[in-house]
Amino acid sequence: MTHFWRLYLLASVVSSLSSMLLFRVVLHLWGSSFEDAAVCSGLFAMPINWLVGEQLTWHRVGVNRLIRAARYFSVYGMGLVIVIVVVHVLSHVVHWPAHQSEDVGVLASVFVTAPLNRFWTWSHGERLFRVSVR
Repeated sequence: MTHFWRLYLLASVVSSLSSMLLFRVVLHLWGSSFEDAAVCSGLFAMPINWLVGEQLTWHRVGVNRLIRAARYFSVYGMGLVIVIVVVHVLSHVVHWPAHQSEDVGVLASVFVTAPLNRFWTWSHGERLFRVSVR
């Protein structure tokens, strides 16, 4: 395993755990709906996740930091939608406990957001989405 991938794994674990912990805190303190707790925890975790990922792994990438931030927050928004949908379906349709639903939602979103962040936000985005004109 390369040095980058170890740091990438560490950043992903910290990001996922912060989201799940904040979900539990929001749900317990405010007693809001599961979906509201997922949104609030996701919005609270977003800057934490950005800073961890940016500082641990991608701070030396040649793409402008503002562009990386815009890309990251776009991808994170998609991930948040995935979490909310999974939490809603598992909690209200399948009747799973909220904490388990959130854990599955975060895991599901990581499978979508991690590759997008790796290849678009921080590394090879210009190659992934570039259209060549000949």
